[in-house]
Amino acid sequence: SSFGSQLHKVVSGTRKRAVAAMDCLTLAVAGMAIACFFSFAWKHLRSVLRESLENEAIVVTGCDSGLGWAIVHRLAQERAIVFATCLTPAGLQRCKELGSCVIPCRVDITSDEDVARLVATVEALDAFDHNNRLRSRSARS
Repeated sequence: SSFGSQLHKVVSGTRKRAVAAMDCLTLAVAGMAIACFFSFAWKHLRSVLRESLENEAIVVTGCDSGLGWAIVHRLAQERAIVFATCLTPAGLQRCKELGSCVIPCRVDITSDEDVARLVATVEALDAFDHNNRLRSRSARS
C-alpha cells in the first residue's frame, strides 16, 4: 500500500510536470506564431502604405561618401529627384553616375553663397515643375 501510494505520487508528479512542459511549449509555439503573423502584417502594411518618392525633389548633403552617399544611392533607386551636394570632384562624378534623377551640386554648406545658390536652383526647378504640371492638366481638359 505504501509502495502503491509512492508510485502514484511519482506518476502523478511526472504527469503534472509533463502537462506543465506541454503548456510551456504550447505557449512558446503560439507566441512564435503570433510574432510571425505581426511581422508579416507589418511588412505588408508598410509596403501598401508607403508613398512613392518618384519625382519628389530632395536635397541631401554630404554625398561624397558615407551616409550621404548611401541615402542618395537609395533615393536614386526610388526615382526621386535628388540634389546631391558634394565637396569633391570625385564625389560629384560618383553621384553623376547614379543617373539622370541625381543632380550633383558643388556645395559647401558652411558657405552662405553656396547654400543660397542651391536654394535658388531647387526653387527654380520647383517652379518649372509646377508650371509643367499646370500645363499638362490644362492640356487634358
